[in-house]
Amino acid sequence: MYNNNPDWYTEKPPNETIRTRELKRTIVCCHPLEWDTTLYVENDKIKSEARTAFGVPNTTDGNNHFKNYVKATDIWEGLKGKTIAGLDLTKNSFWFAHPVYFVSHLEKAGLLNGSVIPIEGKYTMQGGDWADKYFPYMPKIDKNKISEQGCAVVLVANIAYTFGKTSITPSNIIENEGDFGRVDPNKGDLDWSAATKRLGLKCNNETDRVKNPFTIDKYVSLDNGKKECFIGLHVATGYDGDKADHWVGLVKPVVYQGVDGYIINPTSDNDSFNKQTENNFRYLKTGWKGLENGQTFVPMNRVKGYFVFWEY
Repeated sequence: MYNNNPDWYTEKPPNETIRTRELKRTIVCCHPLEWDTTLYVENDKIKSEARTAFGVPNTTDGNNHFKNYVKATDIWEGLKGKTIAGLDLTKNSFWFAHPVYFVSHLEKAGLLNGSVIPIEGKYTMQGGDWADKYFPYMPKIDKNKISEQGCAVVLVANIAYTFGKTSITPSNIIENEGDFGRVDPNKGDLDWSAATKRLGLKCNNETDRVKNPFTIDKYVSLDNGKKECFIGLHVATGYDGDKADHWVGLVKPVVYQGVDGYIINPTSDNDSFNKQTENNFRYLKTGWKGLENGQTFVPMNRVKGYFVFWEY
């Protein structure tokens, strides 16, 4: 936590802090799992270095509490001597690396088989003004679809473009009534299952997103011999008390200025890197960054949910 401030990502830390944070992400080291009772207790006595490090009072209650705690959190005892492919479990000594940094190197080396396909940016839109400009002939209710469901529509259209289905555009999706309303006809929400089925894709949850942060372990698990897929991220934008969430496409995980996150495929004009200096809550409140190469970075802790789209 930078400067004891939970909103540290809205500040601009000094360059040496950023550089230190970036360098720490590159550290690879060998050390034991911390959750091993024998590191702290020997012959039912607390080791002196453990007592000093954890400030354990040399009293009956203090000693018992600490010994019970390390025993309850011990996971090495259950792993020791077991056979797990690729791991030597004869002794408590392992190599550790920062997960995002490690994954980026695996990707560069072509060891993840490219199963998560970066979504290319073909289309963007922004609210009702976009509808008035490009669909002046549409009735008001259809324009409201664009305003309320625009980012979802553009995400599907950009997946279609990346997938080579260039005939499926935002207007094609909006004008196809079968892509809307099955989940809640009164709201007219995008029907993810119907919209992506026309692409020859299926999604991991037909009616709604997975309402969990898309962390790096979930990203890596998708690359474990499964089919190629696209990923849509549901991210915070900082508007309406941080309740106004927004759909974007995933390009790749990265570490930027020491922060874990994703390069995203924008779905709105306001997502673009050149909007970061304007009155844009994405950049002012939620830690989005416009990178020097024109890409847009979203911190991992601003991702609230996701969809995964696979080929049939």
